[in-house]
Amino acid sequence: MNNTNDIQSEQSLSDNYSRWKDRLTKTLLAIFFYAGNLLLNALLVSIIHERVPLDMFPLPDISFDFLPYWPMGLFITECYIFILYGMVLLLLLLHRSGHRIAQRFCIIMGIIYFFRAITISVTQLPVSANRLECMPQMENNVTSTQFINTIIKRTLNYIPTLGTYILTTEPYCGALLYSGHTISIVIGYSFISTYLIPAEVKANSLSWWLYDFILYWLSIIAVLLTLIARANYLVDVIFAYYISTSTFYIYHTICSHESLHYATSGNFFTKLWWWPLFTFFEVDNQDRIVVVNRFYNPINVLWSWRTENMNRTMINNVNSKSDTCNQSNVNHLLRTIK
Repeated sequence: MNNTNDIQSEQSLSDNYSRWKDRLTKTLLAIFFYAGNLLLNALLVSIIHERVPLDMFPLPDISFDFLPYWPMGLFITECYIFILYGMVLLLLLLHRSGHRIAQRFCIIMGIIYFFRAITISVTQLPVSANRLECMPQMENNVTSTQFINTIIKRTLNYIPTLGTYILTTEPYCGALLYSGHTISIVIGYSFISTYLIPAEVKANSLSWWLYDFILYWLSIIAVLLTLIARANYLVDVIFAYYISTSTFYIYHTICSHESLHYATSGNFFTKLWWWPLFTFFEVDNQDRIVVVNRFYNPINVLWSWRTENMNRTMINNVNSKSDTCNQSNVNHLLRTIK
């Protein structure tokens, strides 16, 4: 009987180990994909800074005609982005399906930033704000080695700033088409609205509905503040909104319909370049996103972990005593036979 229980316990531990190994592998790969595209953007921004026409005035933009100019608007927007992503981080840590949501977040953001790397590379628009705030460009007589060293140094300096103006003194210019601030706001709000406050929760709770309503309008105001600060042209914001929402909705639509998970004659989503990524992370994945009772209570988690360890210790002690008693009985029987 003990052998059977031991075998079942070992099988259960093996299954748990395989499941957690698969979760960890996919999550790390998703993070690497996202980080790789962020690094690509940082490298290209460092190079593109040299191609920006700093001698040109900003292009005509209808938003600049109707909105006042207030440089502090960008500071407020970036503070909001930090708060928004603090909420996203809490969502990933406390949600019972946090690893699955983290995978989707990293893949979607990686896709969007890969597109952004292409668009900022092919077209450089004149700076939309004060050109004197840009970091000075390199001189024309630099050698190839000096150029490469400068680009590497710029890239390494750019990464810790996360592309924000709050954390840098001399920003790089030229990464306009399309807006990284708008991407962060749209995707951050979309994940919070989808997983922190799903539709069934908003329908049954006025407080959660109000929370989502306030967050929605704060996100709109934050995007408008980037235009008021002249950090972006309106076309940058429109492109960023369209690509972010399209990628988010297409990805989640495919996730929600299992019939779209496989290549069929009528499934044109298979033509998307990131389809192999989707099939690797989503198709035949046994981990479903938890909707009901979706959050861990940290206190309960610690208490259940402590209780589980105590129970395991007690069971091991009982089994040890049982084995000792059985051996004692066997020895007594042998002595009797002799």
